[in-house]
Amino acid sequence: MHLTDRCNNRCRFCMVDEIHGQFSFPYETALELIDKLPAGSKVDLFGGEPTLYQHFFDLLQYIQSKRLKCSIATNGRLFSKREFTDKVAAITGGECYIRTSLLGLSAEVHDRLTGVKGSYAELIAGLDHIVSAAMPCQVNIVITTDNLRELSEITKLAIDKGVPRIKFGLIVDAQSSPELVPTLDQIRPQLSEAVQIAENNGLTVTVEKAPLCLLPEYMNQFSSESVIGKWPRFYDDAGECGVCVARNWCDGLDPQYAAEFGTAGIRRIEKIPRKVLTPFPNDLSNGNQIRFLKLNLFAMPQKFIEHEQCEMIMLNLIEQTRQKHARIAFIDNNIVR
Repeated sequence: MHLTDRCNNRCRFCMVDEIHGQFSFPYETALELIDKLPAGSKVDLFGGEPTLYQHFFDLLQYIQSKRLKCSIATNGRLFSKREFTDKVAAITGGECYIRTSLLGLSAEVHDRLTGVKGSYAELIAGLDHIVSAAMPCQVNIVITTDNLRELSEITKLAIDKGVPRIKFGLIVDAQSSPELVPTLDQIRPQLSEAVQIAENNGLTVTVEKAPLCLLPEYMNQFSSESVIGKWPRFYDDAGECGVCVARNWCDGLDPQYAAEFGTAGIRRIEKIPRKVLTPFPNDLSNGNQIRFLKLNLFAMPQKFIEHEQCEMIMLNLIEQTRQKHARIAFIDNNIVR
């Protein structure tokens, strides 16, 4: 739910149109939309900066009264106030999912990217309060030329802060800030190291807005967010993408990246790494086999025809995929390495 265009940061790469406008979602309309949601739904609050919304706490209370789940996409700055964090935790029973962005290892880099001096200090304090309040949370790292060589250290900082989930994302709309956009070949080794550190320390990892060939060894950690976002993507179908076995499950490139940098760094995937595959289920007993907003890759049974419930299991997994805005692929052993 897009609550407002107001924001107290001035991020140089922001993908939200009119981010510093005065739009405010009508409160009564928000309540009407919430009333229409089925039981168990999640309400995602974003902006701008949703914590600046005039009716922010009232809306949280209404969501809670309907026994719905909620998540907040925030820059984390208001959470630097202990009383603010405690109020969010109290209203939501400590179960609101908080997603925020850590853009640099230091105030120098983070504040330069947000355009606001002091934003790093407030975010770090906010993270401490969120984690101490035991609210589920995630740190997002937008990969830029300014923080590229710090990715591993930023990841370690998130680990030290007790953050359980981390997401790495490429810039959308590269032409708006081309000086901040690293190439795929520049990103690949730095991101690979950071993802490995995160996984080795037990963090849940997501990679978004990137082609699968950026990190094939971790393709099962790639987001399927574009299933919801529907933003335009570019594929080198006359070249490497056209002969890639993962073409149909891939988010491809930001068209603006392709316009600025071409297709250098795109690499065909000829075989799927075995480590990214999930074993094909034996029966229909488990209805929770698909990960939300992720690419889910299932190894097909060696003897497909002899698997009595195979077709029913596949249909069940496909329906789970639809419900969880995910992607799914059934992988034949012939294209596995």
